[in-house]
Amino acid sequence: MSDRQKIIWMIVLAILAGIAVIMLKHWLKGDLG
Repeated sequence: MSDRQKIIWMIVLAILAGIAVIMLKHWLKGDLG
């Protein structure tokens, strides 16, 4: 993999991780049912 691909993957994983954390926090509060 090239350096550019590694950077893109890091960004994608960071975004997905951020979304997962937000979803988990809402779920723990019971906002999503």
